[in-house]
Amino acid sequence: MNKIGLLAAMVSVVLHTPLSAQASEPSWHCNEQALVFRNKAEDNLHAYLSFLARNPSVFPRGLNDQDQQKWHAAIEQYRLLTSQPRYHPLFSDSELSELTQHLLDPNNVMTDLPVNNLTRDYFAVMSSYRDEIWPQHQAQNMAWTEQSIALLNEYGDGVCSRLSDIFGTDVIVVEQHQVSTVARPFAHAGAFTSGRNYFTFINTFQEGYKDWFALEMVFHEVAHTSFPDSPLYQTLKRQAKLQGKQEAFKSLWHPMLFYIVGEVTRQSLAAQGHNFVPYVAWKGLYKKRQDQLTKLARYLQPYIDGQVSQELAIKNLIDAL
Repeated sequence: MNKIGLLAAMVSVVLHTPLSAQASEPSWHCNEQALVFRNKAEDNLHAYLSFLARNPSVFPRGLNDQDQQKWHAAIEQYRLLTSQPRYHPLFSDSELSELTQHLLDPNNVMTDLPVNNLTRDYFAVMSSYRDEIWPQHQAQNMAWTEQSIALLNEYGDGVCSRLSDIFGTDVIVVEQHQVSTVARPFAHAGAFTSGRNYFTFINTFQEGYKDWFALEMVFHEVAHTSFPDSPLYQTLKRQAKLQGKQEAFKSLWHPMLFYIVGEVTRQSLAAQGHNFVPYVAWKGLYKKRQDQLTKLARYLQPYIDGQVSQELAIKNLIDAL
């Protein structure tokens, strides 16, 4: 398909876009900042093809022979890219991550996409995706968003405020942080965030991103944009360098982020009588790094609870590494 052919395919997609897609996007506010939830077929098809490339046994049903051929071709293009070493849907050098980057930037238009095998096959299946699969995916994402915003309305202010206090900076750092809901995960990790674009993709399919977990994981992803520049992180980094423990620091910061957000979410829910197990413990992450998790609980918990200063908590933690 040449540039003109790709443009024609994109025009066809636009013409078939339902009016409901133009409705205002739901949002939730913490102080002056907002999480804006979007639910777009373009994002979802990209995630779905990435998912099918890794899960070929769940090939979509009900397609005619011609559409099946198009889907097989598109999935094969995605398989070639998702099977590459160090694959990531955004943070890798490939046509797939280039398309991801294009989708998350609101200033981009689809007609600016480069012509390659991936974009050709992506648009070749867009029409059948919209007709046969998107209505179910759209409804799933809408239900997840409605439930998640209800949780944010009830508990989000407390979690947001507490995290901002612990970090020493706003957990949501821009006026509008975009959260794109996708009905299937791009990769094994069910969400990822661009700190440069202040944009999160989060799946509404995996159990670890539903119900109470949605509350924790939304804040976890958003915190990827604020935690690295926060006074808490910078103190941790400075203390690690002072003690020559930079390598330990590199492996510590993400478990630390999981721990803080999970614990703050747990405490907020416990205050209302809910028994919540944070994602790390539920999922069994960092099984080979239990000693690290134990030290986070021992030395970081007093700071979270307001019993010791940030500086002392970080010094004690790095001392113990």
